[in-house]
Amino acid sequence: MDWRILSLLSMIMWGSSVIFAAKAIQIHGEKINFVFQVITYAITAVLIMGGNMADMRKITAESFSNATLMGLLVAGGTYVSYYTIRIAPRELPFITMISGSYPFFVVIIFALLGNTLSYQQWVGAILVT
Repeated sequence: MDWRILSLLSMIMWGSSVIFAAKAIQIHGEKINFVFQVITYAITAVLIMGGNMADMRKITAESFSNATLMGLLVAGGTYVSYYTIRIAPRELPFITMISGSYPFFVVIIFALLGNTLSYQQWVGAILVT
């Protein structure tokens, strides 16, 4: 599948997830919602891995620490966004704006780490914002 279609699908999924998160958080709070998300991630990861468990042999100490740090940052960011949904004014466009800026910050951090961005990546980051 083309990367542009997958990027669009990813933005649609991330953007629409805020709607469901906001509704769930109003009912049972951000902590329970976070637990549900972690369980769903774990189940989805196992289903995606399927017969590719042999890839587990490729794990090194460096890849494990990088993946763990990435997981902690994603989990922390997710929890903070859920907490923000709970305490922010009930205007959904504000929350959608916060979650929609995620790809822009990824591109900026990528550039600050010394990586070269293509023209298409800069245009994409600007369009997303």
